[in-house]
Amino acid sequence: NKLRKEIDALANMVEHSTEAIITRDLDKRVTSWNKGAEKLFGYSKEEAIGKAINELRYIRLADKEMAGIEQKISEAGAWKSEIDFFHRDGSSFFGAITGDGIKNEKGEVMSYIFVVRDISKRKRLEDELKKLNEELEEKVKARTAEVYKNEKRFRSLIENSTDGVALSDAEANVLYRSPGAIKIIGDLPTVKTINFAHPDDSEMVKDIRVKV
Repeated sequence: NKLRKEIDALANMVEHSTEAIITRDLDKRVTSWNKGAEKLFGYSKEEAIGKAINELRYIRLADKEMAGIEQKISEAGAWKSEIDFFHRDGSSFFGAITGDGIKNEKGEVMSYIFVVRDISKRKRLEDELKKLNEELEEKVKARTAEVYKNEKRFRSLIENSTDGVALSDAEANVLYRSPGAIKIIGDLPTVKTINFAHPDDSEMVKDIRVKV
C-alpha cells in the first residue's frame, strides 16, 4: 500500500545516505548501521550491529561524557557537536554529529539515533583561513610599529632641527610649525599666514600654493 511504499522509500534513503546514520539501544549497542557508516568508519553492517561503541571505537568518549550526551538528548530532545571520529584503520577525521532520542508511547527514550557527517575539508579551510588572518594581523602590527617608529624618528629630526619647518592647509592656515620655525619667525598667528609674507614675496608664495 501507499504507507508501506513511503516507509520503504525512507528506509532506502537512510540506507544509501552519504552521511553515517547509526542507531543504538540503551546498552550502547549498535542496532542499525547504514552504508554511509560503513564508508566513514570502515566496518560492515554485519560487523557493527550488536557491537558496543567501545568495541568499534569510532568515537572515543569516556562513559561520563556519553552519559552527559544522553542526558542532554533526554532534556533538550537533541544534541549536536563537532568532534574527532576514527576509522577502523586508525585514521581520523573531523565530523559534525547530531543525536536524537527515539521514544515510546510513554515518552521514554528507548534508543538513540546519531547522524555523522565528515567536515574535515571545511575544518581544514577554516584553520587555514584563521592562520592567514593571524599572519596578516601580525604583519599589520609589525608595519604599524615600523611606521610609528619612523614617524617618531622623523619628528625628532624636525623638532631638533635649526631649520624652520611648517605645514599648512590649502587656505594657508598653519597646521604645524617646528621649534626651529618659531625661533626664526616668532610665534606668529596660525591663520591666513600668507598675509605675513613679505610684499615682495607674496606673488611667489601664491604661485607656489597653486602649484602644490
